Amino acid sequence: MALQLEIAALGRDAENDLRSLTRWIAEDETLMSACSGTLRSSGPPRSDHMGLGFDILQLALASGFSAGSLAVSIAAWMDARRGSPRLRLRRGSITVELSAETSDDTLAAVWRLLGEEGAEQDHADRSGDAP
Repeated sequence: MALQLEIAALGRDAENDLRSLTRWIAEDETLMSACSGTLRSSGPPRSDHMGLGFDILQLALASGFSAGSLAVSIAAWMDARRGSPRLRLRRGSITVELSAETSDDTLAAVWRLLGEEGAEQDHADRSGDAP
């Protein structure tokens, strides 16, 4: 079963950050066959936009190993970006915010937590039990 994650960029240039992150992930050789993503909007178009403004990246990862690879890829993307990109990652009821100051070790630990906690939540959702 694939891990389902949502990533939101926090900041004034959120749509461009998400587009950049999407391209980065698509070009990462360690994720090419294990991760797929789509951009979407979390609401109706803003009055100052022509069309929908994309503010969510939805990812499907083939395995927990892919989540670890994705964590490394996101850390590298954040290091490569100018400014201070901030991201909000969500899986089920678990939400984590990351900034450019987040260390690789912290990011890896967050993804392990998302994978383990999320798997427990997925099991509870399928069985009808609340955690």
